[in-house]
Amino acid sequence: MNPTLSRFGNRAKREVIHRFPPATWYADARRAARVERHRPLLPPLEAAQRAQVRLLQEHGLVGAPWHYLGLPGTHDLQDLLLQLAGVLADRSPGGSHSVLLGRDETLEDIRLWQWGLQPEVLDLVENHLGVPVRYFGPLVHREVADGRVVDTRQWHRDIEDLRMLKVLVYLDDVEEDGGPFTYVPRRTSAAAARELRYVGGFVGDARFSEVVPPSLWRPVTGPRWTAAMPDTARIFHRAAPPIARDRYSVTFTWMTRHPLATIRSAPWRPDQVRRCVAGLDARQRTALPVSMRVS
Repeated sequence: MNPTLSRFGNRAKREVIHRFPPATWYADARRAARVERHRPLLPPLEAAQRAQVRLLQEHGLVGAPWHYLGLPGTHDLQDLLLQLAGVLADRSPGGSHSVLLGRDETLEDIRLWQWGLQPEVLDLVENHLGVPVRYFGPLVHREVADGRVVDTRQWHRDIEDLRMLKVLVYLDDVEEDGGPFTYVPRRTSAAAARELRYVGGFVGDARFSEVVPPSLWRPVTGPRWTAAMPDTARIFHRAAPPIARDRYSVTFTWMTRHPLATIRSAPWRPDQVRRCVAGLDARQRTALPVSMRVS
């Protein structure tokens, strides 16, 4: 499909769902039915992870040192992620506000891509979403300290789904002038969305501050390996524009298998797919995006 037509179709679908009450009720009812059908099949969690799911559903975000989340393999990836941050540091931004690691570079050590498919990770995400999971992999990137308020540095909610989950990990120390992930808790976000009649897109600081006072904006700051685990479909958030120094991070993303919007990405080459699926079991393979699924 033509990307422009895809974006138009996605927005039109969201407009109908959010602005036409019967469509809203129908979408909510379909999601509720899927969640109820899947409830007996949800994998069991340890007490700490159950507490994280409760906090996510109440507040919209869990923040902690990455290893405190109780998910395996975090220490194993630290040296690799610092090397990748070094690759980005040596790369000229070419006038862009962000620098992204390419797919082939991300796949050089497959442990990074497969981290989000570990059974313990899928169990946690599935319990939050309430239904089976779709995993979209990691994004390693650098936010350039240019102070520009552009793109995802503006307030928004992710509109691809009714619920999502991300794990964002800082690869260096991040203070308030270093571009922290900044958010508004779930209930305040829901009230703001109603007042803004929000369907999608970006909201500038001036308009957003009329609805949510800056005293309620919550930056996630901390030393290297600080992690934020937000449901970015349910909370307003942004990457605050870094001023003092560039910000380096990795973000892993999961959604449901029945999203509201079409997710487009560059086509996967067969050799890339083979690397990603090596050693995966049936559950992990069914969590892959449809565009890279193999039998």
